[in-house]
Amino acid sequence: MDFKFLFEKKNKYKDNTEIDSLKKLFSAHNYDFVSFQGAIFLSVYCIRCMEIIPYLTSIEDKVIKHEVIIIIDCDNDELEKLKDYFDIKYPIINAEYDFLVSEVQVEKTPSIILWDSNEEVLMKRELSSKEDILKLFGGLV
Repeated sequence: MDFKFLFEKKNKYKDNTEIDSLKKLFSAHNYDFVSFQGAIFLSVYCIRCMEIIPYLTSIEDKVIKHEVIIIIDCDNDELEKLKDYFDIKYPIINAEYDFLVSEVQVEKTPSIILWDSNEEVLMKRELSSKEDILKLFGGLV
């Protein structure tokens, strides 16, 4: 009996449907998917998410350096108002909530998806607080 399968590293995100959906979304917003390594998902209806936006603005150099894009469920007008109000310089795009849930499979916000250069999902999880983001970027610095 062959037991090699016990020692193989398995990618629990094998189907990568999230990646395919993100590629479409990035393309629709004129962003090149290969320019990014991750996405943070926020909602305008989430208090924690709205508290995270100014924090991301305060560490925008790290957000840009680590090639992370912010995706928020709002319409174009709301996105422009957010960008102006928080003076957002880092990459941020909008998407419909239904698309994020059904296509990208984002179950809660705030959350994050990170992928590698082979377009395989490395991590997908909810972010509890801005401290989670600090830990994440602290680990990437």
